Amino acid sequence: MLTTFREPDGPAEEADRQAGEPIALVGMACRVSGADDLLEFAALLDRGEVRFGPVPADRFPELDVSALKMTDKPLLRAALLHRIDEFDAAFFGIRNRMAMAMDPAQRLLLELTWQALEHAAIAPDRLAGGDTGVYVAAGGYDFRERVAAAGIRDGYTGVGNLLSFNANRISQHFDLRGPSITVDTACAGGLTAVALAVSELRAGACDTAIAGSANILCAALNEAAYLQSGMLSPRGRCVPFSADADGYVRGEGGAVVVLRRLADARRDGDPVLAVIRGAAVRHGGRARTMTSPSLSAQTAVISRAWRDSGLSPRAMGYLEAHGTATPSGDPLEIAALCRVTGAERGASSSAGDDAQDRVWVGSAKANVGHLEAAAGCIGLIKAVLTLRGGRVFPIPGLREINPGIELAESNVALADRPVEWPATGRRRLAGVNAFGISGSVAHVVVESWEPDGVETGREAVEVAPVALPLSATGDRTLRRTAALLARQLPDRGATLPEVAAALGAGRRHLDRRAVVLAQNVKEAREAFEALAESRPHPALLGPAQPHPAPSPAMAEWLSGATSAWPSDHPPARTRAALVTCPFDRHRFWIPGEPELKDAPPPDDGSQ
Repeated sequence: MLTTFREPDGPAEEADRQAGEPIALVGMACRVSGADDLLEFAALLDRGEVRFGPVPADRFPELDVSALKMTDKPLLRAALLHRIDEFDAAFFGIRNRMAMAMDPAQRLLLELTWQALEHAAIAPDRLAGGDTGVYVAAGGYDFRERVAAAGIRDGYTGVGNLLSFNANRISQHFDLRGPSITVDTACAGGLTAVALAVSELRAGACDTAIAGSANILCAALNEAAYLQSGMLSPRGRCVPFSADADGYVRGEGGAVVVLRRLADARRDGDPVLAVIRGAAVRHGGRARTMTSPSLSAQTAVISRAWRDSGLSPRAMGYLEAHGTATPSGDPLEIAALCRVTGAERGASSSAGDDAQDRVWVGSAKANVGHLEAAAGCIGLIKAVLTLRGGRVFPIPGLREINPGIELAESNVALADRPVEWPATGRRRLAGVNAFGISGSVAHVVVESWEPDGVETGREAVEVAPVALPLSATGDRTLRRTAALLARQLPDRGATLPEVAAALGAGRRHLDRRAVVLAQNVKEAREAFEALAESRPHPALLGPAQPHPAPSPAMAEWLSGATSAWPSDHPPARTRAALVTCPFDRHRFWIPGEPELKDAPPPDDGSQ
């Protein structure tokens, strides 16, 4: 007798759930339109900024909009990065000819991996030769198309544009010996890479995992195909869940996260930013068309991820939605959420004290566009920022909700405004969706994290001066790093010993060096600000500073004679998560092509 298997289409079962091992997210980095780092991305989201603007003609040089078989001529708008033709090749020891032939997505992934490891306070040398896995999603091949059009066919362009190298080049550069896999599940790719990394960590295939993706827009084929298929908004607007939503706007950028088993991260003092409690990847099987979204697949993948977490989906307080702003796709996604969470108001719940009164829904696509293969990773980072900040970012431009979305009898709410999400003794839990055009779907469950015995308010004054080292490749990057550090030293936050541990043990020390000897956070911040502005400060030591180093070992480190940081203090139990940017980028692009034009400033269109 043939048995027909059916996916679950209702609330995830509460009984007999076996939770997978929790995975710590210990570092992350991103670069999107209008934001070169995590700090700028969080500020952009908080402002509700929209980054859509006109596309310069040299981005899609062979695109003839008038030749498209469309009733109305569409507006070419996107959320573009600044200077995709620039890269710090010298930093990574890459020869100029190779740098020019490399897909900018590969270059961006190298930079983001370095920044994510620094954010995790993990010195790259600590991972060299060990079992670190790399899982990268690829989907675009714009640069390869552009290189082929220029008639350049050699070994450099071959290696520089094979999608396998999106992951393999990271493993090669950092000498990582674990699995190194490039995946392609279209717009579900980034979150699929994360889910794969979670599975591999749980299975013991690697001890640390790097997962991410990047999306670059510089050729006409995909742009023309997406326009003509009706996926892109002809007005160049993207407001998920809106009544007048008519498609998405493409975005450039990338994101990388560093993952470890929670027990290992706590043992080693890694900065745990959030915990991935569950993950799942599915496919919708046969559908009406190859690209039709599937309610059953979306329901199943959310249900399975929460079952994997061992938690009730009714405890979800926030969903970072896929949210492609299509009239049919948006209602389907909300319907799947309501099915899994049993989100009727007043419904009984076995989630206990973790049950949430509201499930708020947002989508980064309203701010920075659809990053396609990288969309899920950007969504994950946004969810982590939401959990850590206790604030749901708004969906800019959302005024009237798609009439196909039924919310009247549910506790699901669309974030049409900023919403405070205070810590009230309940755990904060979020879900992240990513759905691919080819039918693959992914969902990840993320939990906020507070270490045992966390202090609610730390004193600004430390017991003794603390040495804070920083280094870079040159004066300009040293000043830039100092400015970033100054922004991250509020009076209440990481302690100076935790900052010192991150800057000392959690970095590869570069050629240009300085040390701040600070009694408290305020003095450290002022010294970093002085260094950023090329001013002297009593707490600042460096090659150009007259103050003597307090020990011969520190003087030797400042001179560059040794790479080992001579810490005079016992290491802190944990290391701080700090954003830095050591890169000094220069132009590397296709030989013979003129310099790419900067994208015009974004405008709000008709929103």
